Amino acid sequence: MRNLYLFEFYYIIANRLIDTCATGGWFMSGRFFALRLLSAAFKLLAIVNLIAMIGAIVIILIDATDFPTIDSKLPVIGGAAVAAIIGTVLLFGIGQLLDVLMAIEMNTRAMTKILQRTGKLMDERL
Repeated sequence: MRNLYLFEFYYIIANRLIDTCATGGWFMSGRFFALRLLSAAFKLLAIVNLIAMIGAIVIILIDATDFPTIDSKLPVIGGAAVAAIIGTVLLFGIGQLLDVLMAIEMNTRAMTKILQRTGKLMDERL
């Protein structure tokens, strides 16, 4: 029963990641496939970075041979925490930047079509 809940959790997370990978959904129009793929890769790397840094912090806390005292653990844990925060935000931000650039381009194309239609209507009226 517990494995079923875990599977549902991963299924929900995977669906939300796919939905947020690109504006309008992952397979909306087939445009910018490479950029959508890069966006998803950066976001996935951000999640992997966060998990890896949390794992590194746990290993540092457990390891008593390389880091025998808390004084030797604190600088390394601090560095891993800063790397987790900054790295995750930067990687996820790059993925979101690609999404924004794609959205701007799609909106520009749509606005150009609207303005062209409006211009034709104005020419017909005059």
